[in-house]
Amino acid sequence: ASACEEIYVPPGAYFSLTGVVIENSFLRGVLERIGIEPQVERIGRYKSAGDQLLRRDMSDAQRTVSERLVESIYEYFVESISRDKGRTRE
Repeated sequence: ASACEEIYVPPGAYFSLTGVVIENSFLRGVLERIGIEPQVERIGRYKSAGDQLLRRDMSDAQRTVSERLVESIYEYFVESISRDKGRTRE
């Protein structure tokens, strides 16, 4: 939609800009069921790639990293559209 000046849709159409979403899959339970024990070495608090194999849910550190990533992507998206349209963010 950022490349368009106007968007036309039929009256019954549904249109929504929902923002940016990140989905994470956690495989600990699946791996346990099939008898696999992952071996992951954690280097630092915010190095959470191995969490997908070791956990059933998101850690606080991974949640922080994911939220910052989504915010960064969203800010870039808004700034790019604003710049391309010659308008301010507001």
